[in-house]
Order: sequence, then structure tokens, then C-alpha cells
Amino acid sequence: MRTPTTTTLALVLSLCGAPAVLAQGIIPIGLELRDGAPPPARPAPKPAPRVEPAPAPRAEAPARAEAAPRAQAAARSPVEQAVDEAMARVLGGPGGASTDEPTALADGTPLSRRAQQVVDALGRAAGLDRGAMASVTDRPRDQARFLVEQMFDPAVGEARVTALYGLPGSLAAESYRRLRDRFQVLDLSPAQRETVVAVVEAALVIGEAIGQVQDPAREWIDIDPGARADRDRFERAVAGDPAIARCLRPSPGGNDRVYLIEIPRDGTPGGGARCHAAWAAPVEAAAMADSGGSEVPARSAPPPRTSP
Repeated sequence: MRTPTTTTLALVLSLCGAPAVLAQGIIPIGLELRDGAPPPARPAPKPAPRVEPAPAPRAEAPARAEAAPRAQAAARSPVEQAVDEAMARVLGGPGGASTDEPTALADGTPLSRRAQQVVDALGRAAGLDRGAMASVTDRPRDQARFLVEQMFDPAVGEARVTALYGLPGSLAAESYRRLRDRFQVLDLSPAQRETVVAVVEAALVIGEAIGQVQDPAREWIDIDPGARADRDRFERAVAGDPAIARCLRPSPGGNDRVYLIEIPRDGTPGGGARCHAAWAAPVEAAAMADSGGSEVPARSAPPPRTSP
């Protein structure tokens, strides 16, 4: 659409010539000059960056949390696990309860021919009913006592017991270390030593290591003379039998009635032995003999026994 302004401008351009007009900066025909040039277009705004939500923390699987205790338990050796259970069984705690009941004679082995002869002679001398007596050899308690006595023997000790007796020796040494730390003393009392014997006995049973230890010099005989037996008469019969080398009384407390009798394996006379409590010192035994006490003491404490 033409307007008066554009018509006049076209006439002027035709008279002056288009090249000259262009050189002087005149805008070509068809532009609207009245309102000026249009403003430049604004650039499109950049979109705001997209914010991704943070991922929610993932909870650990319960199996991973439970794996640590299982791995820790698996890292403990069979010896440590057996002693763990033995400690709990004897002293009480997780997995066990304290008890002072004696080990049954059923866990021993039948007597040898010579041991049977000694038991029969004792029964006759003490006037005991053979039907009321019970006797076996090589109970786990006997094996445990032998190992513990060897550990307390200055000529043997803990390290040699571990080296000489394999798995039973390792179980005994670990049990002794645990109880030594528990009692926090080096010189254990007789009662504490008996606790070591009880823990070692339980560890031997749990660790399936019974029957692997023997005293090379002496045979162990466990005798229960019966509930109605005259114990003083029985102990006098033991002291008068030259075949016997050692006699230990039943453990104090509880309902233990079992005597431990030891005879030489080579058949030589043992010289007779008076029954006494385990771990009795020679001075205590001599003092009891001189005072004429009610208990029949040992002539002397048994000498330390060493392994070959």
C-alpha cells in the first residue's frame, strides 16, 4: 500500500539515481521511516537447570550385619571353641550352668586283669559288698588330672605338655591359661587347681580327645566303694596294700564318692599309700599324721611325675 511519503520518496530516487542514493545511506524503498527501525529481538531465555533429587540412602541388608559374628566365630580354632564350651559348662554362663556333680563311672573303661585283682583284694580287706562297688579305669577326669599335674610339674610345664600330648595337651594348656587369667594369680590354690581339672575334663570330652593320654608309669583305677561303705576301713585297706602307689580322696563337696587309686604298670609293688586330698602338700600331710587327726593323711605328697 502506497502512502504520500513513499510516493514522494520513489520520485526523488528516480530523479537522483539509485546508486548515489544508496551511497548516501538512504534506506531503499518499501521501509517505513516514520517510526524508525524495529528493535532487535531478545534472545530466548535459557531454561533453568533441572535439579535431580538425591537418591535415598539404602539400608544394609541384615545378612551383612549378621555375617561379622559368624566370621568371628569361624576364626576361632577348634581348641578355643571347645574350651569356650567347657568354661561355660563348668563355671556357668552362656550355653551352660555351673555344677558340682561328679563324672559318672560309665565313661571309663573296664579294668585290666591286674587292676581287677587289686580291687578284689581291697573289697575283701575293707569288708565291702562287691555288688555295691563300682570301678573303672582311665576316666576323662583321670586324663585331665594327669595333664594338669604335668603342667604344674616344674620338670614338664605348660609348653612341654602342649608339645608332648597333641590335641589333649593343647586343650589342657588353653584351659589353664583361661583360668589363670580369670583367677589373676600364678600360684593357684588347691580348689582352683581342681577347677582347672574339671574344665580340662570337659574340654577333652567336647573336643573328642579322650583316650589319647596315659601315664606311662601308673595305671589309674577309679573306685566307688558304695554309699554305705565304711570309708575309714576302706582307706586303711588301701594303706595296707603294697600294690598301691597312690590314693586320692573324692573331690570335696557335691556327691562325689570316687577314689583314684594308682598302681605301677610294670607290676612292681607301689609300697602302699595313704589316701589324701588332691594337691596336699607334704608338710600338711605330716602335720595331720603327727596330730592324730581324724583324716588319714598321705605319708608324703606324690613326687613330680615326668613324661618319658
